Amino acid sequence: MPPPAPPSNRVVFNVGGRLFETYRSTIMRGPQTLLANLIQGPQNADADGSYFVDRDPDFFKYVLNWYRWGQVGEVPPEWVSQVVREWDYFRIPYSAISPLVKVEYKSITVGTFDCFETQRLIDSEVLRGWGVQQILKNTPGDTTVFFYRHPYRLLYK
Repeated sequence: MPPPAPPSNRVVFNVGGRLFETYRSTIMRGPQTLLANLIQGPQNADADGSYFVDRDPDFFKYVLNWYRWGQVGEVPPEWVSQVVREWDYFRIPYSAISPLVKVEYKSITVGTFDCFETQRLIDSEVLRGWGVQQILKNTPGDTTVFFYRHPYRLLYK
């Protein structure tokens, strides 16, 4: 007989075979993140009510720290690059890891937004190694694209 599902105000993540439990409201502090999107759909849960996440559980505690406290906490220097990868995977804002990694930001205002033109910008020498953080349509015909870059981005891009 499977264990009972957690109470509705809590959520359990099975990360690489290790269980992590927290409040649903804690995860919803990051509404645009992968975990928040995952728990929005009950169809994503396993039979026991947990959500399986195929990641390394040793690094997942840093992800939960961000949801709980808005910061990462102490990370051993040899783990920083992997924690940065977790940020990419879980779609967590880079501002949370800026104490660990120097993140640079840049914005470019373009005319009418065109995703193909934005991709050409990203592929150009000017923005090689930069990622799109946000696209804001200021007014019709005026769009600002915000880019970010950190030293670890080029390791796995």
